[in-house]
Amino acid sequence: MDDVVQEIFITAWRRLECLVTPEQARPWLLMIGLNRARNHRKLARCEREVLAGLSDDFPEREDEAESTEALVLATYGLFRLKRFLLRIGPRIRAVVVPYLEGRSIREIAEALGIKTKTAYARISLARRHLQTLALA
Repeated sequence: MDDVVQEIFITAWRRLECLVTPEQARPWLLMIGLNRARNHRKLARCEREVLAGLSDDFPEREDEAESTEALVLATYGLFRLKRFLLRIGPRIRAVVVPYLEGRSIREIAEALGIKTKTAYARISLARRHLQTLALA
């Protein structure tokens, strides 16, 4: 939550010149907040959907991690992730890998020189491809 609030104020600071009159500051800041909150929710939903099939393969507790079965499952999960990353195209992979590393869509889009919507679209394509692999 703190990250979202920080992003709101950073965006407001960067776009301060867009504020025409001080009387419009409150609705202007509220719109920035609503847009950032909406983006945060979308990102969280995408992350859950993309990683939903992989999360069951990793051990959650320390005692499970020590068992051979949990180690095999975790290894299989990594194998599935590697297979998934090899099957998607390089343009989609360029967005997915940093996304899995925890970078924000905005950061990824800026680093790749693409629009944020394009990065979201590529994550969506990756999610659909992952669903196809899960069915196979």
